[in-house]
Amino acid sequence: MRRQRISALLAGAAILAVAAAGTARAEDSITVSSWGRAYQDAQRVSIVEPTAKALGITIKEDTTNGLDDVRLQVAGNAVKWDLVELGSDECSRGTKEGLFEKLDYNIIKSDGIDPKLVHDDWIGITYYSVVLIYRTDKYGDNGPKNWADFWNVEKFPGKRALGNFATETLTVAALADGVPPDKVYPMDLDRAFKSLE
Repeated sequence: MRRQRISALLAGAAILAVAAAGTARAEDSITVSSWGRAYQDAQRVSIVEPTAKALGITIKEDTTNGLDDVRLQVAGNAVKWDLVELGSDECSRGTKEGLFEKLDYNIIKSDGIDPKLVHDDWIGITYYSVVLIYRTDKYGDNGPKNWADFWNVEKFPGKRALGNFATETLTVAALADGVPPDKVYPMDLDRAFKSLE
């Protein structure tokens, strides 16, 4: 029996219009899954609704908690999403696990996308940065300038906040410990965790 798989896109909503066009030929609706809240609200207004109108189809929405949701749908042969938004690390794992359908690059145009992010079964199109910010009312122009400063609680006392994403946090921990940016990967996990401690 052929196992159902999902089309995976790293932050895939921006190519929804072209991907949906191929899927919609066989159906009058597709289902896309993203991260919910204000982020998905913005995608709905700027991408989903205009695409649905332009193609004359219904685009249903759902939310995802990540690759585990995809695994459950595929393992149960109960796939309900046509497109899902995942992080690059999850896309790489999903590829290895055979969870995704191949993308049709006769329909999807990858012009302008870094070739390193164009894969047989996923495509990366959203870039973002993890940046260091601080309270200017407390430090003026003399706040932390790099991740080593961020880690320095004696020179810069006060609370810290990091995202709940292990890959991001471990990356900045490595940078804080003095690992040059071009040497962070493959990551020395012991060193990064020691930096966090």
